[in-house]
Amino acid sequence: MNRFSYIAAHGNQLEIEHLQLDQKTTDHLKALGIYTIAELSNFLEHTNFDLIGIQEPMDTLLEATSERGIDWFSYWEKRNFIFHHLFLTCDELANFDSEHTVCKIDKRSFGNAGVMLARCGIDTLGTLAEKLRTGLPNIAGLGATKKEELFHRLVEIVRDLRSGRISQHDLENLFPIQEEERTDTISLRQFKEPALSLEIGILHLGAKTQKLRTEGYITVEDLILTNPENLLSIPSMGKSTVKKIQESLLALRVSQDSIGTINWDVYCKTLNIPLLPETKTIEDGNTFLNLAVNLIKNLGETLGDHSLQKIIHDRICPQIQDRKTLESVGTSLTPPITRERIRQKEEKLLTSLASALIHDDYSTLRVHFRPEFSDFWKRAADYFLSYEEEITFKSLVEGLLEIWGPEKLKLLESLPSITAIITGEVTTFGEASKLAPELFTLPNSTRKIPLRHLQLGRSARALGEQGIETLGDLITKVLNGEAKRTSGVNFRKAIDHLDIVANCLGPDKTFSWERYKRTTNVISLPTKDDALPSDFFCALTENISEILLISPPAARSREVFELRTCRPLETRLTLESVAGKLQTYQPVISRTETETLAYLSEIILGEDFSLAALMLKPNFLSMWHRVHNIYKKAEGDDEAFKSSLAIAFEVAPSIIDKAIPTLIAIFTGYAHGRLTRHETKLRAQEEQTHESAQQDEQELTQFPTRVKLRGFRRLH
Repeated sequence: MNRFSYIAAHGNQLEIEHLQLDQKTTDHLKALGIYTIAELSNFLEHTNFDLIGIQEPMDTLLEATSERGIDWFSYWEKRNFIFHHLFLTCDELANFDSEHTVCKIDKRSFGNAGVMLARCGIDTLGTLAEKLRTGLPNIAGLGATKKEELFHRLVEIVRDLRSGRISQHDLENLFPIQEEERTDTISLRQFKEPALSLEIGILHLGAKTQKLRTEGYITVEDLILTNPENLLSIPSMGKSTVKKIQESLLALRVSQDSIGTINWDVYCKTLNIPLLPETKTIEDGNTFLNLAVNLIKNLGETLGDHSLQKIIHDRICPQIQDRKTLESVGTSLTPPITRERIRQKEEKLLTSLASALIHDDYSTLRVHFRPEFSDFWKRAADYFLSYEEEITFKSLVEGLLEIWGPEKLKLLESLPSITAIITGEVTTFGEASKLAPELFTLPNSTRKIPLRHLQLGRSARALGEQGIETLGDLITKVLNGEAKRTSGVNFRKAIDHLDIVANCLGPDKTFSWERYKRTTNVISLPTKDDALPSDFFCALTENISEILLISPPAARSREVFELRTCRPLETRLTLESVAGKLQTYQPVISRTETETLAYLSEIILGEDFSLAALMLKPNFLSMWHRVHNIYKKAEGDDEAFKSSLAIAFEVAPSIIDKAIPTLIAIFTGYAHGRLTRHETKLRAQEEQTHESAQQDEQELTQFPTRVKLRGFRRLH
């Protein structure tokens, strides 16, 4: 069976108008004698006739056809719910007819379109569904706008029925056919316990809610037990408010099932209030955060207030560093609004959201949240109930991770809008707001990277003197609010450098040194870095000279090293001779040599690459550290040192002899031969007894400021 036969088998004798083709295409098909979907399928199966405008809808119809038949809702959805004809059917409406009338059609259920239909005798959903299967005739007063309203309402009903948000029973209760079945008399026996114990904030009564609370009306039961006269006797309470109370109580009554569970879809449809989010299913904390962020982003549009849309879009949802000021939001509106007015609107919105989500108080909010969604917020409020009003962000993040169970990075990315509701204000978090979220969850291996390995210049040493020695130290200090750009040039340079660090992280948050070197244009030395120990000793003088050529600590560092420092005592030039060759003074040469050796010790033994503006290759550094350990064990005995090197690395003593002046000069800070053995031994012992221990960093969850849980506290 080909695809057209398959459609024909399921299309039965439905008129081609059910395809909702435009009028011109429909008339063209009828001119060819094609009146039903089955006839159209047979025609396409047996002819090669090219019918313009048919291919796309027929392909869509095939996609919506299965062994169970044609899923008409899916067909409409794929074609953007565009309807040209008063023809419609689907599984959800299949059993509705004049015998199964379901519910009443009038203005309340179908708007102005319902009024026109009721005038023509189509006053129940069953009758409407039956007539739509064969096609509604032209109905007086049912123009283009009302037709659009009709189809919109029908699609809405079908969507709710197929998703389970409402049932046929709910429709019967919402829009009863017999007027006597619906009475405006409210009595206690009409309500089950779940509804009676609800607080009146659930009724969407607006500003008068607080007035009612003041008068002692706290729960739905309190309002049911009173009468309109008592309510009207309350100052400033008028008939419109009493009518609103009656409407909300009626909506609550019809939305109960047999055991009293409230169907919030029915309740909100009765009051014509948006119910958010659309889905009931929230699988886990990650799903919740996705829903929460998207819901908040779209809330302004739902509320229908352009200024609130701007506040949400420009202030609440963006990452903190991208948030606009109150003044800029106000001036971007037409007409402009003052900074103070924007602040007031923002504060009211955040307070209303917190009240609704956490306390079911909708007195100032014209939307309603599903219990499955607001339950996450309530669990958070319960968790933090025992805390003081002001807590650290560390406690906040750890608590939310525990009760919601999302991925940590997902939570951190969502924090701007989440914390706006929790705290009741759009806040900034100092320097932390400018950090990339990736930096919040670095593995220990990345957090332990010494700052002196990064290109921070002398700032790395300055921060180290204040106890900030690793990347993790710096991030923790920033997020604690203890390190700020305003703290000085060293802090400013280091914090700015964190952007570069973030860009050099791999998918698993490990640090890519290759990417870092490309980003910072840093060269790796020495050029010759062969793995063999003999190569290391042979090229040592040349490699140190190369380092001093690329990054000298003083103007004549390389020349002094080559003329004096790297040479054995018997061929070494005196300070006076070097000064003469370089046309300077003897003290200058002495100072240059001392500075150069201290510098080489820092970048080689201390691995302070930030000081040198270069990086040293791993094999080169490894050899230096191995040699240094042997030197310390020799305790100042040059001969013991040389023999130990020869044995440890299996290198001829003649090769090692060439490297000894350079090695000992960098280890001691003096040209070889200037210190006595006793002095050298003392220096080695000092180095041996000086140990630096670093504790493993705890995973970062601290933020720089304390958080006021204003959104979790009742304001009334």
